[in-house]
Amino acid sequence: MRKGAEASRRADDASAELDKLRRTLDGAPNSDPCLQLRDLLCQISTQKTKELIAFIRSKIPADHPALPWFDRTIDTATKLGCVALKASCAFVVWAKPRVIEAYNFARSEIEKRLDKK
Repeated sequence: MRKGAEASRRADDASAELDKLRRTLDGAPNSDPCLQLRDLLCQISTQKTKELIAFIRSKIPADHPALPWFDRTIDTATKLGCVALKASCAFVVWAKPRVIEAYNFARSEIEKRLDKK
């Protein structure tokens, strides 16, 4: 039961950190549609995920041997999710100017080739 309380505390800490980050993001208006979509998805998925995890955990008896495994799995998945979100954001920031450059290059090449015909 102690590990369950620790996992619950960690989930609450992660939730508080997400709320803090969300307040920071909400303070700065985003004009980038990618960032607006990311914010919307994070807001929706965080609450729904918390509700689903709480529901599933409530269905596992307190003395069941799978409960510590469930808590560890949720803890690991939370950490991996945070890393994936940070990596995705970094990738979007890195890739966006390159995609725009490639699009402009392709458009200019198509225009050049159409003008030759």
